[in-house]
Amino acid sequence: MTELSRREFLKIVTAAVTASTLYELSETVPKAFAAKSKLPPPTPIKTLVTKGQAEGGHVLVYFGSSDLADQLSAGFKAAYPWASVDAVVSSTGAILSKVLTEVNAKKGADVFSCTPVQPFLFIRAGAAAAVALVNDVNLGDAADPTGYRHPYAQNVQVLASNPNLATYVPKDIYEFAKPAFKGQFAIDRPANLGTGALFLASGRKAWGDKKWLGWLQALQANNLFLASSATATYQAVLIGQRGIGTASIGDILSQAAGAPVKANFYKDAPPYRQCLMKTTYGEHPNMAELFMNWVLTPAGQKVIVNTNRTPAVDIKGAATAVSTLVPKAYPIAPYASISGFVYNPQPYAETFNKYWPT
Repeated sequence: MTELSRREFLKIVTAAVTASTLYELSETVPKAFAAKSKLPPPTPIKTLVTKGQAEGGHVLVYFGSSDLADQLSAGFKAAYPWASVDAVVSSTGAILSKVLTEVNAKKGADVFSCTPVQPFLFIRAGAAAAVALVNDVNLGDAADPTGYRHPYAQNVQVLASNPNLATYVPKDIYEFAKPAFKGQFAIDRPANLGTGALFLASGRKAWGDKKWLGWLQALQANNLFLASSATATYQAVLIGQRGIGTASIGDILSQAAGAPVKANFYKDAPPYRQCLMKTTYGEHPNMAELFMNWVLTPAGQKVIVNTNRTPAVDIKGAATAVSTLVPKAYPIAPYASISGFVYNPQPYAETFNKYWPT
């Protein structure tokens, strides 16, 4: 492990203190804004139906996958036979680019799906509208007080391991700082601001900056394998490029029978919530709210289960529900553990770039 000089260490700590200030602001300012702005109360479903019909019954939604697009569109149509979903399927990166382009033209999607960290970029660009939904109440503690994010699914985070290469998988991720794990661990590139970045950010609030920065430095020295995506990280473990890697349990639940990859739960795994957002420029604002409300109904959440995803609303007994999948000994960490990272990932991204330059 390369040791830092005192001057270099102080530079990193100073940067971390600055990041800490930004972190606190990124977490408290949106909540304070939400409290100050006092979002209008949710529009009743009956009113949305009437206004949605007047808009023509169409809603343009950007989805990150075709199975979600097909099944959610069909379910919404079944609930409201007069309505139709114009579905566009793109990668999350492509959706980001499309929406940030559309906001300048003031025309395009009514609703779009996004990763946990992307909302910061949409809000900053003025592309996302804050709105209270009737069915946000179904989300309980997962509801966003600012009204921007409306979680519809979550990716339960686990450590994927290949038993042929890794006989021991720690329950405390701080152990990955040990030299014994050199050349053993894989994550997707931190610059993706995806699963890998969320993993790296997850311990900061609990550990404090000094311990967290030391952990990052040790991970760098342990020669992390940086995969191009979360799926590529799982594949790196599957084919034996690394013995252990960050993953979502969905990757493992959907793998072929006999695949040599095991899901390992661990302490304080971060919550990873996929969200729907309403645009500020959509032509069908009432249909947008009606669609998002429906996704948060029991019927909409059962569609999420049918796609082998974990619903945002815990459905007791559902095969992919948090209460079914996650052992009581290793509950998912509270949202507060990563809310600063989600509200403003920029200081984290700058820190990660010091260790794993883009």
